[in-house]
Amino acid sequence: ARWRPVIEKPVDDKPVLALMESGEYAIARCIDLGEVGGVTLRYWRGTGGSDKHVAAWRPITEEAPAE
Repeated sequence: ARWRPVIEKPVDDKPVLALMESGEYAIARCIDLGEVGGVTLRYWRGTGGSDKHVAAWRPITEEAPAE
């Protein structure tokens, strides 16, 4: 699971690991709010505030249980 740029949209409302521009990490969800003038507006929930911006994201994968 590689880091992906924010222009690559994750599945609507599925939790992902987000790398913030500040260097912090957060579990976030991305939703489309609609389109304005041909531009899709996206909102990242769970980032910690409107001034916190997502730099990249990666899927959260489940690890196999240890035996």
